[in-house]
Amino acid sequence: MCGIAGFIDYNRGLNEQDLKAMVRSLYHRGPDSEGQALYSEGLAHIGLGHRRLSIIDLSELGRQPMQKYNLTMIFNGEIYNYKEVKKLLQDLDYTFDSDSDSEVVLTAYKEWGPMCVEKFIGMFAFCIFDHDAKKIHLFRDRIGVKPLYIYEKDGMLLFASELKAFHKIKAFDKTLNEDAIALYFRYGYVPNPICIFKYCKKALPGHYLTLDLTSKEVTNTCYWDAKFYLDKNNIKDEKVILNEVEQLLISAFNYRMVADVPVGIFLSGGYDSSLVTAILQKYSSQQLNTFTIGFEDSAYDESAHAEKVANYIGTHHTCHKCSTKEAQDIVPLLCDIFDEPFADSSAIPTYLVSKIAAQHVKVVLSADGGDEIFAGYNRNLKIAAIHKKIQMVPSFMRSTVGRISTFFGSWQSLPLKWQHRLSMLGNVLQDARLENVFDAHSHFLSDHTINHIFKKTNGHNPQTDIENGMEHITDDFNRMLAIDFQSTLVNDMLVKVDRATMANSIEGREPLLDHRIYEYVASLPSTLKMKNGKLKYILKEISKKYLPQEIMERPKMGFGIPIEQWLKNDMKYLVDAHLSKEALAKYKILHVENTYTLVEKLKKSSDNNGQLWLLLTFQMWCKRWL
Repeated sequence: MCGIAGFIDYNRGLNEQDLKAMVRSLYHRGPDSEGQALYSEGLAHIGLGHRRLSIIDLSELGRQPMQKYNLTMIFNGEIYNYKEVKKLLQDLDYTFDSDSDSEVVLTAYKEWGPMCVEKFIGMFAFCIFDHDAKKIHLFRDRIGVKPLYIYEKDGMLLFASELKAFHKIKAFDKTLNEDAIALYFRYGYVPNPICIFKYCKKALPGHYLTLDLTSKEVTNTCYWDAKFYLDKNNIKDEKVILNEVEQLLISAFNYRMVADVPVGIFLSGGYDSSLVTAILQKYSSQQLNTFTIGFEDSAYDESAHAEKVANYIGTHHTCHKCSTKEAQDIVPLLCDIFDEPFADSSAIPTYLVSKIAAQHVKVVLSADGGDEIFAGYNRNLKIAAIHKKIQMVPSFMRSTVGRISTFFGSWQSLPLKWQHRLSMLGNVLQDARLENVFDAHSHFLSDHTINHIFKKTNGHNPQTDIENGMEHITDDFNRMLAIDFQSTLVNDMLVKVDRATMANSIEGREPLLDHRIYEYVASLPSTLKMKNGKLKYILKEISKKYLPQEIMERPKMGFGIPIEQWLKNDMKYLVDAHLSKEALAKYKILHVENTYTLVEKLKKSSDNNGQLWLLLTFQMWCKRWL
């Protein structure tokens, strides 16, 4: 795991000091070593920089930028099957100087060109400069586990693992993207591929960009798309399916243990992390390290469940009971860690458990993706039920009642709860597609409220692009899972884990997000993922071979903290400091009076669903980065 940064500058104004500044802003992603390489190719200055977190081949032979075959590469991530790919290349008479996966990537490119990426099982974002072809390629992994930001304006292209690197360049234009702001207030994150800054974007998962240094042309190539694997009608005997999924899980989990440093596992006590741990411990000759964060508030504390699982499996378990003050002390750091507005408050416990794990290991596995792939969220049932009821209402009635609900939902004099509910009802009645019901259910603030505090809500929404690409999927429930996978998982869950682990200089790996698991499970009918109303049926059936059900059968808990209570009590000072009229006026982004009125309503509300935190984190981000 590492951090990468670089530039292609046709103005020839950027230099070694600029590159070093970009790279050193990513120190936390790779504290073990640093490297840079600069080139002059035709009209362009090219800089490639790297921060290294040594995981595989700890020797100097793994340093980057890596050069071979008149190619130069900087690589962030892991190729878990690199030994198999290496064997294929050795059979083609290639030789290797190191045991690093990075050299395998470089050699694979030499043999197969950009489509070498199809050979890899892993998570990655990397850049290859092909000196002979005078082209630069920027790759992002299939699922989008590893981040890659790109800035392009006035003859200069910058790229980096995190946005903070761009701030080191004087010419970086920090004009905000108004669509991104509106979408942040809708979802609590800025969705791919857009970015909070107008001239920035995120490389799409499963894509690579190619920059032709001669023509200056930039092309975007898709090599993998999640929707390709839906509705494949993979109809087999249930026992066969369960066995094949189990074998895929074992393979994916074991691949994530490939490292030359200690590896640990985040264990919550839920089905996903417990099954990951149980399978790995069964096939490991060594006692595994597991980590859990606990809380003083029992409503948010899963540590007792995690300890039961750890004791049964036999791991070396570390549980840290986090005090309220300890968690609150993280809040001022979040805008440095997440350098784009990000309103998922579970980033706080994720950062804390990463901090604990970093004292013992250098790699940690988490179990993200299980709910999205295997249908584990209760909200999936709720949304499906709402959709079914709406379909029973005649279309002419839906349209009329929907317009009335939308009208009343715009009344700012109504309590916030009713504004939100009426707006959501109006939305889904006027557009009764399942994906729209799902989308409406995901909103933090209604479009009316966003329009009241901000001037733009009707710009381009990239999440609509995801939905529009799935009209062919006849299984409604599978379509909803796929939308969730490509939106919330990629833009929220994976961002949270990457930044929280990397801020503590450890590598986070996602064993359930092996693309082979996704491809197989996506092809299955949803009736097997949610069988007879039982969510996550496949994983739960497999878990019976590894875990006693008396431990596992319990209500599902979210991974969160009582952030809204804190903001009204111990952390009220942050709200007062960042959401006062003076603070709101400073950045000239939000409507001061309307936003302040909303804040005052939220302070008095007993059920505001993270909306106060949403506004606070935006204002804190503005103070840090604008």
